[in-house]
Amino acid sequence: MSLIPILEVAISLALLYLFFSQVVLSGFELIASKINLRGRFLRYQLTKALNSGNDKNWAELMYRHPSVDMLAQTTKRPPTYVPSSVFVKAIVDLVIDEARTHEFVQQPSGEYEYQVTDPGAGQATALAKFEAGLAHVSPGDFKRLLQSLVLNAQGCTVAGAGAVGDEKVFAEFVRGLAVWYDNYMERVTGWYKREIRPYLFALGLLLAIVCNLDSLYVARYFWEHAEERRRVADYATEVVARARVAALSSTGNKPPDSLSTKQQVRAFINQADSLTKGLQRHGYPIGWTIPPTVDSTKLPDSFYTYQPAVAHAPTRSQRMWRWIRGERTTGTILRPAYWVHHQRNLTPAPAADSLQSVVPAAVVQWQRDTLLQLPTRGGLVLRAAPPATTAPNLQQPWWLTGLGWLLTGAALSFGAPFWFELLNRLVNMRNQGLRPPTATATSPKEPS
Repeated sequence: MSLIPILEVAISLALLYLFFSQVVLSGFELIASKINLRGRFLRYQLTKALNSGNDKNWAELMYRHPSVDMLAQTTKRPPTYVPSSVFVKAIVDLVIDEARTHEFVQQPSGEYEYQVTDPGAGQATALAKFEAGLAHVSPGDFKRLLQSLVLNAQGCTVAGAGAVGDEKVFAEFVRGLAVWYDNYMERVTGWYKREIRPYLFALGLLLAIVCNLDSLYVARYFWEHAEERRRVADYATEVVARARVAALSSTGNKPPDSLSTKQQVRAFINQADSLTKGLQRHGYPIGWTIPPTVDSTKLPDSFYTYQPAVAHAPTRSQRMWRWIRGERTTGTILRPAYWVHHQRNLTPAPAADSLQSVVPAAVVQWQRDTLLQLPTRGGLVLRAAPPATTAPNLQQPWWLTGLGWLLTGAALSFGAPFWFELLNRLVNMRNQGLRPPTATATSPKEPS
């Protein structure tokens, strides 16, 4: 049994998951940005890491530091990310401030002036000031972390004389604190991905139901239809090739933040709807209605299609013109019925080159003319758009359709990067093919 059909079915599913997982992520980021989920999660994890007993909340003090506070949009929305350089500067300033003297000094004029005095003498090094402030910090995880980093910096630095040695130790301590913070942020990123996985699954399941993304039926459909399966696999190869070129030439696109919530929700709905219709045109059996395909080679050379009258609500510009003319701005607008004349035209094909052995005799093009009424000579009248059929997966048992939706929701929660990497590997395996068998079978060694 050949493994190519199995690869092509897997490619079809991976391509489906790749496109719609991007839609799921866009919808989740829309919700997460409104409630500042990423910033709140970061603040919660830093509060746990910077625990120092019951006297002070060092994470709260860090967020109030001017260098960190300026990163927040508002007082109720903490920043979604704090760079390591800003974090180190805030922690060092807060620890040194523990040993500073804060007092009001009376001036000769009788007024009081607020003064802050650094610990130690005026010639004290940054390391000495930091150690003096660290001595005032209450025992806890935060203090033990800083003490271990200071001891590690002293052990990793070549001993120097006086202030020069202290500067090297303090520079090594700052570097070690930044490295610890970057490593902790990597773990926080992993925790955040696991934290949002249930939300992505719920949103993916909702999208699977709304767009009728039945993984079991899609897999069975492409397994039974070889021509559609190969066409979708070829399309996936083109998608991977275009994505590689885009990754080399672009720096990444980010949706504009100036859009309102209503506009972002509308863009999210339009993205899901257009993606469903686009994949339907490529042969995917998804959506609640499947538009029938029409073979253009079986159509006559000349025919008419009838477009019935449609009533629709007026647009904003139409309501404005109605108001200027003194007409009613409410009510519907009736678009009159019309006919479209389709005429098949055959244009000569371009000249063949030396590398092309077979050249079509002509290229088929359709000329469309809009008519307000059917000509007196008449002609063959066809429907402009045949009625769409109900999704065929609804004819199977309901529990099987629900299981397909659940599988789709679980698959969409893995994210677009996962499915793009898997799709890339599957496409490479299909293009390279299976390893052919050797020409001669290996014979067993003869006894010596």
